[in-house]
Amino acid sequence: ENGWEDGRRKTRVKFLNKLDQARPDDVLISPVCGPWSTIQELSALTEAGREDLVRKRNWHHENFLKFTRKIYDKQRREGRRAHIEHPWSARSWRTKAFSGLCGYPTLVHQCQYGLTSIDTSGNTGPVKKATCLMTTKYSLHLGLRAKCPGDHVHVPLDGTLPGGVSRTPAAEHYSCLLARRL
Repeated sequence: ENGWEDGRRKTRVKFLNKLDQARPDDVLISPVCGPWSTIQELSALTEAGREDLVRKRNWHHENFLKFTRKIYDKQRREGRRAHIEHPWSARSWRTKAFSGLCGYPTLVHQCQYGLTSIDTSGNTGPVKKATCLMTTKYSLHLGLRAKCPGDHVHVPLDGTLPGGVSRTPAAEHYSCLLARRL
């Protein structure tokens, strides 16, 4: 109901116990993608910056990605469905935790589900945001995939909104249309 955003072992055990009790038909897991964004690499131009990014990714891999994989595999083994959402280009898809996932990688260009942002002129426009939903449910894969036909101009994810706020955090929220579709 409220999400599970805690990297502590105690919280992971509590989540797994709840998963065993509830045995939900579907679980959607959307771990924080920040450390795995290729944009992070642009800010890690110094040796210290690269070391910090590697440290963050290692910690996140051990505390979130492996746990995400554990949930995904558990659901699949027990005949239920699981779905992992992360940006299409995220480096996380190449990690040990996420390599070899059984399922259907589903490309979703979020402009097709109404994701918008404000451009530098103050106008609202579509944001492409290529997202991958790795799913064990074939019908969701077929029904959700959406590739932009390229018939409109996109507001870029990088940069800031008026007032200096980054566009990226605002684009982390699913549009109402995508949420309903999921």
